[in-house]
Amino acid sequence: PVPLEFEYSETPLTERLAGLLAHRQAPIYLVYFTQRAAAEAAQDLMSLNVCTREEKAALQTELERARFNSPYGRDVRRWLRHGIGIHHAGLLPKYRVLVEQLAQKGLLKVICGTDTLGVGINVPIRTVVFTQLWKYDGRKAAVLSVRDFRQIAGRAGRKGYDDVGYVVVQAPSHVIENRRAEEKAAASPGRKKTVAKQRAPEGAIAWDRRTFERLCTAAPEQLISRFEVSHGMLLLVLSRAGDGCRALQRLLRDCHETEHRKAALRRRAWQLFRALVERRIVEILPPGRAGVSPAGEAADAKDALRRKLRVNVELQEDFSLHQALSLYLIDTLARLDREAPEYHLDVLTLCEAIVEDPEAILRRQVDKLKSEQLEEMRAAGLEYAERMEKLEQIEHPKPLRDFLYTTFNAFAAAHPWVEQENVRPKSIAREMFERYQSFADYIREYGLQRSEGVLLRHLSQVWKVLAQTVPTAAKTEPVVEMEDYFRELIRGIDSSLLEEWERLLAPPVAPGQLAG
Repeated sequence: PVPLEFEYSETPLTERLAGLLAHRQAPIYLVYFTQRAAAEAAQDLMSLNVCTREEKAALQTELERARFNSPYGRDVRRWLRHGIGIHHAGLLPKYRVLVEQLAQKGLLKVICGTDTLGVGINVPIRTVVFTQLWKYDGRKAAVLSVRDFRQIAGRAGRKGYDDVGYVVVQAPSHVIENRRAEEKAAASPGRKKTVAKQRAPEGAIAWDRRTFERLCTAAPEQLISRFEVSHGMLLLVLSRAGDGCRALQRLLRDCHETEHRKAALRRRAWQLFRALVERRIVEILPPGRAGVSPAGEAADAKDALRRKLRVNVELQEDFSLHQALSLYLIDTLARLDREAPEYHLDVLTLCEAIVEDPEAILRRQVDKLKSEQLEEMRAAGLEYAERMEKLEQIEHPKPLRDFLYTTFNAFAAAHPWVEQENVRPKSIAREMFERYQSFADYIREYGLQRSEGVLLRHLSQVWKVLAQTVPTAAKTEPVVEMEDYFRELIRGIDSSLLEEWERLLAPPVAPGQLAG
């Protein structure tokens, strides 16, 4: 890493950005902690001329090759043409990649984004500007940890390109405004010197120069290991060439957990392993078959001594258990009626119930239902208190709710390793499929323009469960057609996720590895 220069700024943001641009300290990364704030900042900066005419012409040439075929694409393109990028997890992957590529070519002067750019992204940044020193982590609002601050600040400057990186921390906006008002009053002799001071926004966490100095000088907090064992991890490790059992033992032994925690992980691994064996997903080979590969050929002599089990891939070649409740899905599929006209939709509901909840989308579903119900209740003449009581009870759609909870409770009672996991009934992919909606239609219906990436990620997760975890034997023709529908839908919006997944399944073969 290059040396960093830290600065606490009490200058209005647009003025400070103009100064940084004038002193050739771009590219600048403006750090926000919500996607909404990042998008609003990108729009506000349209009044700032950050690029020369030649740079804008180069940007226009680059953007002609890109496809902005989603509802939010028009906004993203408008900002990029002005030399302003945006980067956060709610964007489609192709837009994030485009921003990274344009930045690498030196065509973007300012990027507005969240702290997600701080990890694993190859973008040349000379200056990082913090617009605040606190964030809401989903549970509470708090000042940034020293480790988070250093992680984000460390994006400033790149070895081999810069001799130094610059980190600017903006004072709270109300402090800057109050200081500006005081200076203006002091410069006007004869006027009343008392200045009405602005207050911090409600709910904001206070920070000042001392907070900034502490974050710059304090030691980072200790890292805490979060190692976990899952069915998917067991399947990957056990399917390695050689002795997968020994590799798993070594992994559990060498992880950065306490001895007490390692013992608990070994017990959990054994419980998960037994569940895989009971379902014949993993097969323990008898001594006489230890030297035979799954296809029946004699194995390498050294490998034969070590091979004690094999992963049964009769389900399908790319079978996966990466979702925590994949075994629940496999068990419960057998309870569905294959002859029922809605069998394929029920399979989709099961798949959707074991992936994470995309909260941004579920909140919009609830908001839409509340708006519709409120109009109906007003038309029916219900009193205000009764309307509010009924609105509080509204939830997002949960098809097969009772069936899912009942079957999961029975599954959890028989499998203690489930612990705190639970099914999450929802209808996003199912709602789109039943209505045969396009991606753009769904985005517009729920106002999800800033969360296009969230919807695409959810659809991709559901499709992967359909493709990889639902056994081939459980796939009727309508299920296969539904799987194809989602694959093509995802490919039409942003093929980068599918292409990356396909590369993982079939990595490129080096010329020397090709069969003669």
